[in-house]
Amino acid sequence: MTGPHTPPGAVANTHHPSAGPLNREQIDWLRDRPAQARRPLPAVGDVVGFRESENGPVVTATVLRWVDDLEDPYHNPAGQDPNVWKVVTDPSRAVPLYDALGRRRFELVADPWPALELQVEPTVREVPGGGTEVKGRRRIYSTREARLAGAVGWLPAEMIDPMEEG
Repeated sequence: MTGPHTPPGAVANTHHPSAGPLNREQIDWLRDRPAQARRPLPAVGDVVGFRESENGPVVTATVLRWVDDLEDPYHNPAGQDPNVWKVVTDPSRAVPLYDALGRRRFELVADPWPALELQVEPTVREVPGGGTEVKGRRRIYSTREARLAGAVGWLPAEMIDPMEEG
């Protein structure tokens, strides 16, 4: 569960994409956007924006690690993420191809949509009369890029809402 019910330090999974029903055109766009609509993927340590709830504010987050590896399709024991990797098939027979180790061959999809692990820090504000006010708590999320308007997920840092940051 995401949001206020996630205990401090817990990893919260986000929902992707938005909860509303999507049509085929939206799904195709999400999986393979035109080049001009693609954002550069952040690196570990980069500051990004993060929207925790549908149509909510965008706050500051730091990339802790990549959940999906763009270099090695075999890194995840749970299996390859179809948002990142696709099976290479023999076009004449439509059967999977295998490497020398007997593993299925994979190739990166045209517009990879990897999951990242982000950390969101509480907002600390100075209050009139001295002292500070802490809003929120440290939270860690596994999330994908917010590719639809108002969707939950990471966004470029320039989309951080300054009103939420204090």
